Amino acid sequence: METTSEVDNRHLSASKKKADKTKHTPPSRRMQYDDPSAVAKLKKTQIVRKKNAERAVPLFSHLPQYEQESIFSRGFQKDASELHPAVIKLGLQYASDVISGASSRCLSLLDTLALVIESFSLSEYLETRDYRRELDKYLRRNIQFLIDCRPLSISMGNCIRYIKSRISQLSPSIPEAENKSSLLKTIRNFREEKFERAEEMIAELGAERIRDGDTILTLGRSSCIEEIFTKAKNCGKDFHVIVLDARPRQEGLALCKNLIQMGVKTDYSSLYAASYYMRDVNIVLCGAEGLMSTGAVISGLGTACVALVAKEYHVPVMITSQTIKFSERGHLDAICFNEIGNPDELIGHEGSDWFMTGVHNEKKFANMLKENWKEMKNLKVLNLYYDLTPVEFIDAVITEIGIIPPSSVPVVLREYMSLS
Repeated sequence: METTSEVDNRHLSASKKKADKTKHTPPSRRMQYDDPSAVAKLKKTQIVRKKNAERAVPLFSHLPQYEQESIFSRGFQKDASELHPAVIKLGLQYASDVISGASSRCLSLLDTLALVIESFSLSEYLETRDYRRELDKYLRRNIQFLIDCRPLSISMGNCIRYIKSRISQLSPSIPEAENKSSLLKTIRNFREEKFERAEEMIAELGAERIRDGDTILTLGRSSCIEEIFTKAKNCGKDFHVIVLDARPRQEGLALCKNLIQMGVKTDYSSLYAASYYMRDVNIVLCGAEGLMSTGAVISGLGTACVALVAKEYHVPVMITSQTIKFSERGHLDAICFNEIGNPDELIGHEGSDWFMTGVHNEKKFANMLKENWKEMKNLKVLNLYYDLTPVEFIDAVITEIGIIPPSSVPVVLREYMSLS
């Protein structure tokens, strides 16, 4: 008869083998929403009731189409009683864009999953005493709700995979309270290492690259880049920042406001002015949604355009990114992976009349679009969130492990996977 220690050792050995096997498994094929069989299969797992898109955009029908109706107006097609209140709140914040940005979404996800794990109790499940199995099932339902609200980012997917791998390595012979405490500590350490300390290190490395008198150009708003500017300013460096912005989101306005409050010399303009400013720029700094194994960068719409102009003017382009945003996928364009936003933002339903300029007839047509564009059968409106910047347009990537060339992403992935 096996002793308890022998059973534990055998279990841990099996869990390690399973984790190692999963660790080196290539990423699964991304869901194609224009495949009827795949959509039918997906509907069986969805929590929120969804309807077929009425105005799918050609070339992007394989992506989840934006739905303007609220989550509660669409209703639930499955029992939502097991959804944690914090998960429902977070899903609504994702869907309404209250929480946006790759880092902010990840941090809120980790905090919410910690609440879910803390409140989970095995005593509610009488058919089994396997803490790992029931917790995994419970998390899967809650995560599916978040996916129904808004597609996960690359870093969010990496966070979820990490937590699930740690759940699978828990020992069934250890009391539930100890497993829970260990898991919560793991999440706290992961949050601190991959986001808080990583952002501090990126800020230090980035600030070192800024010299007195430099002119730095950036697009939109990135929390890492904002920390770099803050660190450089606190070090007493005198520099000039050019913030370019792209409609309809205009995220750069918030960065511009913070830079002015810090006393940094700031210019604010639209994306179209990139070539005008580039001749005076020393460094281009851009954030990232994710880095592919090819070294290409998925980032906010317009990043590829800015990088292209910078290459033409021989200005170095540096990307700031935590390694948690690295992906084993190897996309060649922004069509395979992207996210479709609210088309009304582009037309002007959200009060963005600032761009309605021109002669009277153009304004009249713009106002007509705001009211009736959905009735125009020969018009499709596409509001994409991201584009893909080729590796040849990028000079370096600032990460928490140092400043590396984009071609080193596969090396970091291999080392990261072996240590995780």
